[in-house]
Amino acid sequence: LGARIEERVEARVRLIERVIGRVSSSVSPETWRAYRMACVEGRPAAEVAAATGLSVGSVYLAKRRVALLLLAEGRAEAIGLGVVEVPHQGHGA
Repeated sequence: LGARIEERVEARVRLIERVIGRVSSSVSPETWRAYRMACVEGRPAAEVAAATGLSVGSVYLAKRRVALLLLAEGRAEAIGLGVVEVPHQGHGA
């Protein structure tokens, strides 16, 4: 049981690394840096803005944009691997 759990954890880590790689290369370096500083490092938007030369508003936009991209890419990757099932759409609503 322990080996299976470890394999699943390692598979998820690889999935996350692939998603991060794709998303980080799909946005500008400034956007990725602002996201990392604000969301990963937990630095305040004003501090990130001062360090990156972006406006505070642009920092918030970078956070949102990257977060949405990470969610979308992660979901697509998980569906592709069969980790998450695609919900079936019913007829008539």
